[in-house]
Amino acid sequence: MSTGQVVERMSGDTFLIQDAIGEKVGKIIQLLSTFFGGFIVAFVRGWLLTLVMLSSIPPVAVAGAIVSRMMTTLSTKMQAKYGDAGDIVEQTIGTIRTVVSFNGEKQAITTYNKFIRKAYESARREGAVSGLGVGSIMAILFCSYGLAVWYGSKLIVDRGYNGGIVITIIMSVMVGAMSLGQAAPSITAFAQGQGAAYRMFKTIERQPCIDVYNTTGIILEDIKGDVELKDVYFSYPTRPEHLVFDGFSLLVPSGTTMALVGVSGSGKSTVVSLVERFYDPQSGEVLIDGVDIRRMTLGWIRGKIGLVSQEPVLFSSTIRENISYGKDDLNLEEIRRAIELANAANFIDKLPNVQCEIKMYIMLILLLTHSWLIKSMYIL
Repeated sequence: MSTGQVVERMSGDTFLIQDAIGEKVGKIIQLLSTFFGGFIVAFVRGWLLTLVMLSSIPPVAVAGAIVSRMMTTLSTKMQAKYGDAGDIVEQTIGTIRTVVSFNGEKQAITTYNKFIRKAYESARREGAVSGLGVGSIMAILFCSYGLAVWYGSKLIVDRGYNGGIVITIIMSVMVGAMSLGQAAPSITAFAQGQGAAYRMFKTIERQPCIDVYNTTGIILEDIKGDVELKDVYFSYPTRPEHLVFDGFSLLVPSGTTMALVGVSGSGKSTVVSLVERFYDPQSGEVLIDGVDIRRMTLGWIRGKIGLVSQEPVLFSSTIRENISYGKDDLNLEEIRRAIELANAANFIDKLPNVQCEIKMYIMLILLLTHSWLIKSMYIL
């Protein structure tokens, strides 16, 4: 699942779920109460005519069920297309400098429009199904009204009914049936919410191969920091046929500074990803102090590793919060000590009390490098 699809599910799907469980619930309760109330009055006033008019209920129920099922399917497809379009937006905005430098704006717009067009087609089909369903239900109801007028006139002649009773029955059934017809938008919202909830809960209940919340595993009492990759075979999940590492082995003793040099795609960043256990190798072992990291408590071992990426991600927060991110137990004295170790105390003291991105960028590089790595396990 791409980042854009995740964002779409967290925004679009949650809105659909909220719409389904919000005021639509109260609306459907009101309409169903009106429906049953109208038919109760009709049965009390004249059960025979009411039974004749009830002949329209099975076709209405069948039409509603078919429309609801089709709406759920079409809504799922439409949201999937919106997710693809959102992925294009996320990638384009996230790499806007690269896109602009290669004059890729038109290509990005074309790709985005392609997915939006598919989503539009799904939305148009959804609208057609909704309109056809509501129209079919209303046609059935109006036919039942015509039947009621004809049969009511016969009851007046043959069974001693009077015009007031017939009109009361017809109006009661009409109000009840109209309330059922007005429930169609709520039913549509429920169908869309059901499809969105299915996707949402499928994502929530997904069992990750690497569970960061799993507290079982080894916690070393004294960690030295020897890192070893032993006979590792690895390929990314998106390209399982392409082996990044084919029997790769590497030993980095504790306290050693090592540079991995190679062409793009040769696996330099993959080494860090395996040590951080963002992925598990298909074969082989990643060892820290001779212990396979798959046997360690994941949250604990990640807390012992300091990682400074090529392009650090900055959070819209204070300098202090960016420094202490990932180490919640840092106090002000430790932060100050890290600043001094980074030789950054002088210019930080001169900074105004504002959240400036370039200041956070400098601080994050310096302090992650000197504070986290010095105060943790000295692994990069």
